[in-house]
Amino acid sequence: MSLGIKKLTLVMVGLSIFILMSSFGMAQIKDDSVRIGIHGPFTGPVAYSGELMRKGFQLAVEEINQAGGIKIAGKSLKIKSFIEDDRATPAEGVAVTEKLITRDQVHAIVGPFNSSVGLAVAELSDRYKVVRLVPIAVADDITKNHPWVFRNCPNQTMQTVQNAEWVMRQGKWKKFAMLLENTDYGRGGGETWGKTVKARGGEILATEYFNLGDTDFTTQLTKIKAKDPEGIFLVGLITEGAQILRQARQLGMKQQFFGLGGFASDKFIQLAGGAAEGLINNSYWEPNPKIPKSISFKENFEKFSKMEAEMFSAATYDAVYILKEAFEKAGMLGTDEGSKDALRRAMHTVDYVGVQGRTTFDKEGQATLHVYIVQVKGGKRVIIGP
Repeated sequence: MSLGIKKLTLVMVGLSIFILMSSFGMAQIKDDSVRIGIHGPFTGPVAYSGELMRKGFQLAVEEINQAGGIKIAGKSLKIKSFIEDDRATPAEGVAVTEKLITRDQVHAIVGPFNSSVGLAVAELSDRYKVVRLVPIAVADDITKNHPWVFRNCPNQTMQTVQNAEWVMRQGKWKKFAMLLENTDYGRGGGETWGKTVKARGGEILATEYFNLGDTDFTTQLTKIKAKDPEGIFLVGLITEGAQILRQARQLGMKQQFFGLGGFASDKFIQLAGGAAEGLINNSYWEPNPKIPKSISFKENFEKFSKMEAEMFSAATYDAVYILKEAFEKAGMLGTDEGSKDALRRAMHTVDYVGVQGRTTFDKEGQATLHVYIVQVKGGKRVIIGP
């Protein structure tokens, strides 16, 4: 082969490599922004908690964009957010999920708040192969057998078992009643808590239910009062929960009330007034000097939102930063299957230390996080366990 032909061959090979590398680089970044959707209950009976969730999301997005965005394959891309109201209903959750994926072409979704909505939309994430990160909804089955769904809060079993075990370790209470929200969240919590308590020698004397939006709980409370339990396990959210405590105290009920994370809210204490005093419940975020980011988050969130920082805002805030880490580890961005799967696989490699502490995910997409036991003392939540 002549020298001229050799040179021409080398030039052609180099040009081919350059074209291939350029094409590869282009394949990595197929969009000019990272599109992240969120849906939650921004109107209706759960709207206050939904607003905490939305504000936590918006603060994280603002911080990341102001810092330059998300770095993917050498490029810094801003987050473009899409916010939808699911009204705490499964049907609306399905509708807004379809919109976020098919019309807005989001790369990932944060939410929902309610377990019933989470159970309804998990299958859609799998069908469309879009990563979903759930910061609040706790029903165990939301992540089970759903490879595209992840959760950065304790699930129902994790937090409920810990609550029941803590209660029984104290040795103060043996006979209980349960008053449960008639949803997947309430029924699931009651089933797990009751089973755990009975396995440790406790007794469930009565179980009553109420619906979201109810305002009169006299009938259920009167039935429970007649059974004379030592403690009452209450599962619900802030509006109904606060009214239940008020009405229980008005009926002269002095029993110890226990609850889950739905009551880890300053607004709940405000709504319940003095009736919340002494309540023992779960929380998976509290300002904790051992977690410095939790302190700075409280200050920044309250300045940004003009609302009290609570676990719903903290978990959603962390969710955005977790997705940021996963996008950067994936090194690709697009709505093609390769880019989607790169993000899903990257989620399993996340090791993020945020305002809730350290987050990693197991093979089912569930994070292992600590759960605090808190008690209302002097109108404030105080960590008393575990």
